[in-house]
Amino acid sequence: MARGRLPLPEPAAGVTSFLHVEDAARAAVSAVEADTGGVFNVVDDDPAEAAVWLPEYARLLGAPPPRTVPAQLAERMLGWLTGYQLTAMRGAANDRVRQALNWKPATPSWRTRLAAD
Repeated sequence: MARGRLPLPEPAAGVTSFLHVEDAARAAVSAVEADTGGVFNVVDDDPAEAAVWLPEYARLLGAPPPRTVPAQLAERMLGWLTGYQLTAMRGAANDRVRQALNWKPATPSWRTRLAAD
């Protein structure tokens, strides 16, 4: 990213859900101590499309804005997983973990903490 080598596929509509490590730790402790079991999506409240978060990340690093490439090239350039993440992935919602464990992220948006870290 800092060298300007991570391209942004067009369209960069893949949605990523973020989570601060401290929120992950609090959620893990809550889950271990809870009487409720199951699977929980532990994420912040602000999933974002790659077209939003990737340029912001570059800006915060002082890197050049990511160059755009056709989506068809993304998989060949970045590999299947990263290409999928940036073009087609759907973010997660934290509704169940909020209700079942009475948990909420202390950092509700990647936007505030990313700039601070």
